[in-house]
Amino acid sequence: MIKNFTTSLLILLGITFALQAQETAKRYVLLEQFTNTRCGACAAKDPAFDTNILDEYEDTEVLHIGYHPKVPYSTDIFYQANKEEMDARQSYYSVQGTPRVFIAGELAPNGSELLPVSTLEPHLGQESAVSLTIKEEVDNDLHLVTINVDAVGNLPEGDWVLRAVVVEKVVDYDAPNGLTKHRNVFRRALNGWDGDAISNNSSTFEYEYKIDPSQLVTEQVYVIAFIQQDATKEVLNAGSSWGNSEVLSTEETEVNIQTSTVSFYPNPVRSEKLHFKAQLLKPEPINIQLFDLVGQKVMDETFDDAKKGTLDLSKLSTGIYYATFESGDFSTTRKIVKAR
Repeated sequence: MIKNFTTSLLILLGITFALQAQETAKRYVLLEQFTNTRCGACAAKDPAFDTNILDEYEDTEVLHIGYHPKVPYSTDIFYQANKEEMDARQSYYSVQGTPRVFIAGELAPNGSELLPVSTLEPHLGQESAVSLTIKEEVDNDLHLVTINVDAVGNLPEGDWVLRAVVVEKVVDYDAPNGLTKHRNVFRRALNGWDGDAISNNSSTFEYEYKIDPSQLVTEQVYVIAFIQQDATKEVLNAGSSWGNSEVLSTEETEVNIQTSTVSFYPNPVRSEKLHFKAQLLKPEPINIQLFDLVGQKVMDETFDDAKKGTLDLSKLSTGIYYATFESGDFSTTRKIVKAR
């Protein structure tokens, strides 16, 4: 009887250990695009990539970084903003021309399309032995980043490193090649291109960076992190802080402003929360109303705090809305995009 019980227990323990070893996490496919604002071929291929790939899969299935190397033209303004780190990433992948795109570290075939959906599809719906959770706290111009790397299973053989980069979600710029919107523009490597080594143990990494609001749009800046092996270039998984940022409740420095201003972020909003931050000549209660494209009012909120607040968009469908902001004599209207 004891022997049978022991045998059964060992079998159950074996099943339990097997299940634990098989635990996996959702895998986000990292797309690293190399483009150039003076490249004619980029102007021809990039728009379809934005429409067919990013508009359909970004943040839900894929994460995207847009690099601007010096090929074919070193006068690209995004390249000029960070030559050294842009050169290093171009060299890492031995990129000789643009446009190019890498899927989880592997170069996609260069055809009539930059990345056909049929090429991406086999990479979707996969799982990984590691997950990344990224939280970003914003204290004026200082961004505090916490990255939790959870090894839910055994990592494949190899030396894996965590890399984290700062990107700007959408940059409006009339480029010489005719492109006007530039997606997830690489700005800097947060922990250097050498990255930080990881293992089968779960770890937490903390970083911080500052931005210049005169150069970057604060509400569009966020972090993408990914785990990569240099020997094969394979990317095991990726994560981002988009939609997972928090404005710290710190006392702001008083400034002598000449006009009232307000900003909404993130915009486009892919989470359920839309935040606003106001700088007013006369701090008074704030009223915000949201209207859909046919002019129907879908939200009406009043805030006593004349600095910042949050709107819950969970009941709104994806689409375009217009927000009217009123406080005392100051009023303005902004376009808000709720993306899926």
